Amino acid sequence: MRVIAPKDATIIGFRIIIDSDGVLMTEQTELPDEHISKVFREEGSQVLVRAAIRSFKEIAGDMHSQIETEIDAINRAC
Repeated sequence: MRVIAPKDATIIGFRIIIDSDGVLMTEQTELPDEHISKVFREEGSQVLVRAAIRSFKEIAGDMHSQIETEIDAINRAC
């Protein structure tokens, strides 16, 4: 049986997680810059992915901090 490599992957992500103890937290992930050229062979695709990651970080950075602050306040109160 031949295994086919996946055609898609997550390059940026943001999750709000609740762990088994009921603690809420956020997680922000991205494809490291040094891996972009290994995954995306075409220069145009690399430029596009880097631009998407840069935009995501600008937008999500503030959102991540605000949510973390709110979650920390709730966790301290509980």
